[in-house]
Amino acid sequence: MDRLGDLYDRHGGVLYSLALRILGCEVDAAAVVIDVFAQSWRDAARYQARHGTVRAWLLALTREHAVRRRRAIRIPFSETATDRLASTATRASNAPERVRQVLDSLPDVQRVAIQKIYFEGMTLQESVLAVRAPLDAVKAEIRSGFEKLRAAARWEEQ
Repeated sequence: MDRLGDLYDRHGGVLYSLALRILGCEVDAAAVVIDVFAQSWRDAARYQARHGTVRAWLLALTREHAVRRRRAIRIPFSETATDRLASTATRASNAPERVRQVLDSLPDVQRVAIQKIYFEGMTLQESVLAVRAPLDAVKAEIRSGFEKLRAAARWEEQ
């Protein structure tokens, strides 16, 4: 159990920030984080380092759980949810603020597509309609945007 506590100490803040960013409710965000750590404990043997870091795996689980919870309790997706990142994420660490700065500096199509899909829980098809661009173009913009965000995250870790 000590390892689970260490995992929580290391990643809990950023997972909570992401869940809060998606859900906008502290109670729901805390419930999602609990669910994610419970699942990660049960499914630890399924984690494969070659597919990414533990942090990336936990973030993906958090996003899945938060989006599922948001849809289950029928919270409408709105532009205002994207504005919560700076205030909630900086409590966890400085890295989310740096990512927010990079996200804000992305071209409109990249920024909006990433916000719609990863922070507001829209499907790829819904984001295509929101940004009014072809599917392949949106996919390419998302890839390009994430390359910039990854570079910012790596810079922050140094």
